[in-house]
Amino acid sequence: MNTLLHIMKRLAQILAALLLLLLLTLPPMLSQAAKLANQALLDALRQVPGVTATLVSEHQNYFTSDANWKLRWEQTEMATQPFETALELQLQHGPAIMSPRFHFGWAHFRLVATPDRQSGWQQVMSQESAGPLYILEGDVTLLGAIKISDQLAAFKWQHGETNLQLSSAQGKGLINPFQRELSYATFFSQVGFENATWRLAASNATVNKQLQWKTSGLSLSNQVSFDRLSEDKTANLLITKGKLQFTLEPEAAIQTQTLTLNFTAEALNTGSWLLQNPATQIALNQVPNAFIEQLFALSQSTMPAEQYPQAIVDICKAQLLPKQPQLSLAFASDAEGAKLVELKAVASLPEPKALDWQQLQSSPTSLIPQLNLTSSLSAEKTLVQRLATELGSKNITASNNRAMAEQLVKSQTLMMTNVFLGQGLIKEEAGHYKTQITLDKGLLTLNNKPFVLPF
Repeated sequence: MNTLLHIMKRLAQILAALLLLLLLTLPPMLSQAAKLANQALLDALRQVPGVTATLVSEHQNYFTSDANWKLRWEQTEMATQPFETALELQLQHGPAIMSPRFHFGWAHFRLVATPDRQSGWQQVMSQESAGPLYILEGDVTLLGAIKISDQLAAFKWQHGETNLQLSSAQGKGLINPFQRELSYATFFSQVGFENATWRLAASNATVNKQLQWKTSGLSLSNQVSFDRLSEDKTANLLITKGKLQFTLEPEAAIQTQTLTLNFTAEALNTGSWLLQNPATQIALNQVPNAFIEQLFALSQSTMPAEQYPQAIVDICKAQLLPKQPQLSLAFASDAEGAKLVELKAVASLPEPKALDWQQLQSSPTSLIPQLNLTSSLSAEKTLVQRLATELGSKNITASNNRAMAEQLVKSQTLMMTNVFLGQGLIKEEAGHYKTQITLDKGLLTLNNKPFVLPF
């Protein structure tokens, strides 16, 4: 036992001596290596066209070395420079034992983009205040996450009759390389968009992005939420407490993705209709990874804009439709605390060889006989009557007796619903009309009763 204790004691002494030697020799070696690396980086950057690199300051001490950089670059192929862009870097190697923030390597960056007022900037964009338009900065540690934040100055952009106006915005995010995920949120107090026919205005809008690289593929979530969205020119649209979310989620082990679009709100007022708690979900299942990858590559291409629609069709024909993905739709809304309408549908898209693409472009309804569709619909009785009345009233001219004509439409609607009830095409339950809808190879059925399509 004494021999074992003696060996352990000697081993501890040797380890302590090695650690002391490491602490005495490693920091100066790191400092010298950092100084050589800074000079090599400076020489390399000076060979890059359009880049001006300056090593502002450099300090070496026992445990750390600091280097402050400024990089400025110009797009040399452009006759005028719309932005003056500069990148400031602070680099520090460790071990920062004596520093208040212990680390084994740290960097701070700050990217600043300032408009060049002499480049025609004011012809298309204008800032409410002088100074940088955009600032991005962050902190990076060797064994930790990357914290980033940005600021966007308020500006207006105009092209013809199209105008975009943004308030100043602030964003914060986190990149975790060990968890392979990224999250970012940006807040705008006011956003406005206007063209010749309509004008949208949103207040207190937040954009959230989350990405995670899983073993089965990329998981993506983009969410836009706002307190109020209004269409100001015609005043026929108002959404309060709205949220729109797009997600891309990998399906395990089968190299496909699920695309989902969700929309919820506290209220939606179209001028004629007030919907409470409207909720819509559209999902596309079994989407091949190759389809997503090719769409992303297309978004990065420089092809003329008029070629994009055909390119998207080609990608769908080659990558999406052969897998015959399923499209699902769900919609629900309330009125005065009761369920107003609820729709659920699932459709299987046809194989590419079953489609006549020329006919489809001229007549989109030619796709319907190729679909396989199952759905359920429940609608409150007064909603059906009101909707039918409004649709029928569109054919009423100003010279007609409108009140009499609307009463006639109501009578016709009541008669048609009674006919459908008698034929079993719809059912009446708890003040709602309900039906099960299926479409198989062009044959439409309502509650398992055949129904002839009008086209």
